[in-house]
Amino acid sequence: MLNQFIKRLVFEKCYAIKSICNECKKQGWKSIGLSVYLKNWKGLRFWTNNGFDKIIGIFGDKKYSETTFSIIGLQKELN
Repeated sequence: MLNQFIKRLVFEKCYAIKSICNECKKQGWKSIGLSVYLKNWKGLRFWTNNGFDKIIGIFGDKKYSETTFSIIGLQKELN
């Protein structure tokens, strides 16, 4: 039951991403970007699998610890 729920959520997120990208493309946008916490491995994998595969920057704390954070900026081309 839980697996079906998770699969449905992932499907809905993917559909929403495609809808947003299509609308941005209609409006003349060439690309779209977002940021992900570097410690969020599942999120990084999810977004890169959905086409956000160009790194536009890494921002945040210079030292790694449990209380510091950094984000990676990702971009998707809308050709």
